[in-house]
Amino acid sequence: MFAGRLLTVFPYGAVYVGLDSVLRDFFGRLFTDFDEFAANGSEFFESGEQVIALGSYSGRARRTGKRFTARFAHVWTLQDGLIVRLQQCADTVQLARALVD
Repeated sequence: MFAGRLLTVFPYGAVYVGLDSVLRDFFGRLFTDFDEFAANGSEFFESGEQVIALGSYSGRARRTGKRFTARFAHVWTLQDGLIVRLQQCADTVQLARALVD
């Protein structure tokens, strides 16, 4: 369950507050522009109420048909078993390249 904020500098960079905003304003736009989008975690590290995840995104831009792979690092913060914050750092150049002709 997501109860907090999503901070991102993805192509849709913004601060998204609350589950409805994350689903509608972030993922709604993401899945409009990309097919087969996947986040594949490869390493996970836990420290108290924070989890660090390393991995890669992959997918295909709908308009151009271009595929991409982009590395990411996530820092998830949990409180009482709920996700209250996600910060990400990603190779957004790869996504931007897939979106342009």
